[in-house]
Amino acid sequence: MREIRASEPPWTLPPESNSSSEPRADDELVLLLEDEAVYAYVLRDLFIMVWRGVVTDTTLEAMHKLMEREARKQPDGMAIVSVIERGATPPSSAQRSNISNFQARMGKRFRCLALVIDGIGFWASMAIGVATSIITYRRKLFPQTVCRTVEGAVDFIVRKSPGMDAQALLSAIAQCRDDAAMRAMRLESRRTGRTAA
Repeated sequence: MREIRASEPPWTLPPESNSSSEPRADDELVLLLEDEAVYAYVLRDLFIMVWRGVVTDTTLEAMHKLMEREARKQPDGMAIVSVIERGATPPSSAQRSNISNFQARMGKRFRCLALVIDGIGFWASMAIGVATSIITYRRKLFPQTVCRTVEGAVDFIVRKSPGMDAQALLSAIAQCRDDAAMRAMRLESRRTGRTAA
């Protein structure tokens, strides 16, 4: 996996991924944003986010800039998978409004969005309820769904994106989640002074 990361807050965008000294291969998974709350990756016309904590307005704005830049490169639109892991908090009312406005502006550039709520129990049920209500009650300019599993999200993405390979998508999402977990563990180790395994 190659890293073309945004800088530290206040975020500046990483360089254009296709203008670096080494051109990005079509099947290369690239880390675009590393933040303690969210990690963002791109693979061809798929934008993958792994949400792990409390997102700030600054991070959300950086994410939107990256999504817009990557989506503009895709003539047939970009598919989005957003994995919400235990510990991630719902967006504030102002952030939900910001997200709705962004999606309204970029709707024609997005092919579809699958939100994956990771986990079981009360937290997951609450998160699914919040995510479903947000999607249900806003104007949708592109297909969106809330899923309990990554497999459900991949099935949705593949149905909306002919030509995408389900096994390759499952592998890419698993790689992103593993990478985000490793980076989060390293960050926590630096913060506490312990060494990561």
